[in-house]
Amino acid sequence: MFNFDFYNPTHIVFGKDRLSELNALVPKDAKVLITYGGGSAVRSGLIDRIVAALGDRKVEQFGGIEPNPSLETCERAVAFIKEHGVDFVLAVGGGSVVDATKLIVMGATYDGPVIDVDFEEVKDVKTDNSKGVEVSEIYEAKDASGNTVGYTLKVLPSGYGGTIELMVGIDSAKGQVSGINVVSNSETAGLGMRAGEVLVPQFSDKNVSRFTYTKTGATADSEIDAISGATITTNAVVNGVNAGLAYFDKILKGGSAQ
Repeated sequence: MFNFDFYNPTHIVFGKDRLSELNALVPKDAKVLITYGGGSAVRSGLIDRIVAALGDRKVEQFGGIEPNPSLETCERAVAFIKEHGVDFVLAVGGGSVVDATKLIVMGATYDGPVIDVDFEEVKDVKTDNSKGVEVSEIYEAKDASGNTVGYTLKVLPSGYGGTIELMVGIDSAKGQVSGINVVSNSETAGLGMRAGEVLVPQFSDKNVSRFTYTKTGATADSEIDAISGATITTNAVVNGVNAGLAYFDKILKGGSAQ
């Protein structure tokens, strides 16, 4: 068996004896929740090894996620996250645990019942702004009463290696970025390819209307620390997020793009 790393854009660390690398993959200041299914993860010693690999981080555990997970289990996990201030969730197990954890994470960032959230595609939007960023798709999030609670926009800024595909989440009530995700990029390995690791966490829940980047250390919420040696990538991601914010402010605020 050959060990390998694959990033497209999900960073897959594969192979034998790789658990010790977990410490380098999880943010140093993360408050971690480990989610898992049955008792085998505990009896085998796997959970203990993961906790040890996480070092000095604060670690909580949530077990008992069943095959075909129930909504009640996911809701209990969401409540646990909110009560304990967890900001990083690590799923340990197979498809049921992983899929349940996706719902749990979504519920932890939403004020209402997680089952109420529904995403509906608004329409394809072929538009460019002054930075040459295309806003290609918009998804509208609604609660059970049909009220809009937010939007997710796909934006396509140009980086060093070509187009970077970003998803930008915007909280309608606050008019701010709730988070972003790098869906794909072809930037330089070890430099621009670190956008998901270095840049993404800096955009969450910042009450600003426009971002800039800096090479000397961020001193305001509107400033993003650039990736060392990858200024073009940093600039592209910042432009992409700003394009999403501008589109929300000019077209989506107060209603739908339909």
